[in-house]
Amino acid sequence: MTYFLIEHNRRSGASRVTSFEDREASLRELNLRETVRDKDTDVVLLIAESEANIRITHPRYFSSEETLLNEAESIAARADAAKGLRRLVELDEKP
Repeated sequence: MTYFLIEHNRRSGASRVTSFEDREASLRELNLRETVRDKDTDVVLLIAESEANIRITHPRYFSSEETLLNEAESIAARADAAKGLRRLVELDEKP
C-alpha cells in the first residue's frame, strides 16, 4: 500500500499529491498541518493501492467546486427520476 499526502485548497480546487512508500508520510502530514495557515486548505493522509483509487474514492480533492456541484445536481436529478419510476410501478401494481 502507498501513502498519499494531499494538500487541497478548497477555494481554488488545486491539490498537490505526494506519495510515500513508508510511514514517513505521517510525519510529513504533521509538519504540513503545523505550517499551513490557510483555513481553506485541507491536509489529508490516505492509504491506497494507487492514486487512481483515491481519485475515485475522494473526488472532492481532485475536482473543482463547480464540477462537484454539477455532479451533486446530476445525482439528485437521477434520485428524483428513480422516485418517479417507483411511484409509476406502485400505481401499476395496484388492482
